[in-house]
Amino acid sequence: MQHSFKDRFISGVLSFVIAVVFVCASAVPGLLNGLTVLADAPQLYDSASQINYASVLGGAVDYGIVAPAINQKNHMETNFATKLFSNYDDQGNSNNNDVDYIASTALFIVGALEGDSKLRWGNNQVESIYLEAPE
Repeated sequence: MQHSFKDRFISGVLSFVIAVVFVCASAVPGLLNGLTVLADAPQLYDSASQINYASVLGGAVDYGIVAPAINQKNHMETNFATKLFSNYDDQGNSNNNDVDYIASTALFIVGALEGDSKLRWGNNQVESIYLEAPE
């Protein structure tokens, strides 16, 4: 496809004007003050402060553990979401869970308890516990 003389003329004039603006802008001190240049370089992230885990985990960001099944064999200090929960160690003892490191509501979701497992909490320092579980 060929362009008409008029189209080529307009493109040439616009190219010339843009080139003149760039040359003048770089030659006149202070003309570009206030403009910022964004570097196209990867950002460094540290996991403690700069990553928004909600964009990766969605609603699972509210839980310390998210798993299809959890077999708690010892004391733990986290909240969790699971389909099937059991909490017996090798001697058949039921264990407790403390959630001491948050000053808000601890969230737990349990789809079913295996056998006669029990949900047990120890010395919690959270404001409240929100639990969705079978009876």
